[in-house]
Parts: sequence; structure tokens; C-alpha cells
Amino acid sequence: DIDDKWSVIVGGRYSAEEKSVDDDYQIRRDQPYLSPVNGPYLPGIPILSNPGYPRYDEESWDSFTPKLGVTYQANDDVFLFATYSTGFKSGGFSPGVLQPAFDPELVTSFEIGERATLFDDRLTLNATAFYFNYDDMQVSRVTGTVVVIENASSAKVSGLEIESAFRPTDNSKIDFSGAWLNTEFGDFFPGPGNDNMKGNRLPSAPEWQGLVGAEIVQSLSPSIDVTLRGEVEYKSGMYFTPQNTDRLYEEGHTKLNAFLTFDLADPDLRVSLYGRNLTDELSWSIFRSGSVAYGAPVNGVIEAPRTFGISITKQFG
Repeated sequence: DIDDKWSVIVGGRYSAEEKSVDDDYQIRRDQPYLSPVNGPYLPGIPILSNPGYPRYDEESWDSFTPKLGVTYQANDDVFLFATYSTGFKSGGFSPGVLQPAFDPELVTSFEIGERATLFDDRLTLNATAFYFNYDDMQVSRVTGTVVVIENASSAKVSGLEIESAFRPTDNSKIDFSGAWLNTEFGDFFPGPGNDNMKGNRLPSAPEWQGLVGAEIVQSLSPSIDVTLRGEVEYKSGMYFTPQNTDRLYEEGHTKLNAFLTFDLADPDLRVSLYGRNLTDELSWSIFRSGSVAYGAPVNGVIEAPRTFGISITKQFG
């Protein structure tokens, strides 16, 4: 600490990592890929390794990642900060893909923000602006029947995150969390024969997302409180691949959630009834094109549909 208001943060990390790969990729060379002949292993039909397999390879990387920051406690209610930091994610190998190790991913980040509690603690307002500059960002894609990780030469991410909560009365609260995100690839050619992805948005990075919630608490007795809460959450459209193709794009969507929670002082128990995604909105957490060997089908993981449930939490100690 410099004084009772100013503080300086200085840190760093040295990382040294070593990875190796020892794999084989085998197919039945002289058996047609036709049902019902293609099935469990049949005696007399050889299983042969692909050219270049089995293989063994190893690689090592090291990096020093410093961090610098400054904070300012303006008063008991307002805290300001700014940081510069770097990060390192080691390289590695893609099993089943005969190629050299992919490179480490490096990131340089800048953040500036504030944490404030205002109006006799009735309003909390936190905001952070950030900028990330990636070198050799690691990006995955499907090639053949395997997933390969490649390096994009660079990528830039900038944005703003805001969290706020307002208590108009002692037993009610309105809260908000939201983010704006701007992402962009630098030069990146994902695999031979593909166009440059420069200027495309990063996968699974919606430009806008946020949640607004409101709740009210009512005491039923000296030992039982009940909370009624509703939420509206929104996520704008996003692409799921670096190519930014319409085929693998999800439109923006809104979901509604509701909760009814009982807090029991004795025996210190919380019982919550909930309904999530009440409008039964269809959305995806993973969405990608499968192998061309199977016709490049679109597949993925669907997020939970309309869901009702109950959770019980017991505090000990």
C-alpha cells in the first residue's frame, strides 16, 4: 500500500510444461465400409495403422506472465482499479491428427473498473471495461472424424460488464447483470483451402447478454421467510464456428425463470421451487458441423427445455 487510498499490485508467474503424445490410428484396410460386413472385428481381417502411426512426440514450453495493477479507495463506498496482466496456455497435441504440436496461447489483458455501494447501501453498482489481445489463440474444428486444435495468429476481445442491485425497500430487490462483447479474429486460415477468417467474430461469443431479476421477501413467522423471484435473461445471436456461417448461427433468445424459496431458521434449511425457461425456448450450448465422412450433419447439445424442480439446501456448522 502507498497510503490509505492507493495500492499497487505487482506479481508474476513462471510456467514450464512438457507434453507428449503416444497414439495409434487404425482402420480395417481391406474390409468394405458396408453393413452388415462392417461390424465387430472378424478373424482374418487385418487392422492396420494409418501412415505415420503409431507415433510418439513430445514438446515443452515455458513462459513468464507478469501482472501490474493499481487500486484507489476513493471513500468507504467507492473503489476503483486498473490492471495489466498476461496469460499463458500451453500447447499440445490433437490425438488422431498427424501434425506437429499446436503452439501455446498468449493473452495480454487490460481492465479498468469500479465497485460502488451508494445511498446507504441500497444501490450496488459494479462495472468493468476490458480489452484482451490474443496471440496464437487455440481454436478447435472438426476434420475427418476427429477434432483438431489449430492456432489463429491473433484475436481481439473488448467489452463491458455491469452488475447492479437496488433495494427500494428492506424486503425487495431489483438486480441487473449485463455484458457487451466485441470479438474479432486476426489472420486465421482454419485448415488447407479455407478462406481467411480475419474480421469474423469468435465462436460462442454473443455481442449482448443480460439478466434482470426482481424479488420480494415476506416473513411468515419469526423462523420462516419466503422469497418470490422472477428473472428475464437475454442472449443475442451468435456463431458457433470461426467461419461465421448462417448454418451454424443461433438467433437471439429470451428466457423466463421463476423461484419460490422458503428459508427456515430452524433447522437452518432452504427449500426452493423453481421453473426455468418457462417459455420453452430452444437454445444450444454446442452447435457444430460433423464429419464430412458422415455427410457433415449439424449436431450439438441442446440447453435445458422448460424445467420444473425443487432444491433443498441444509447448512451445517
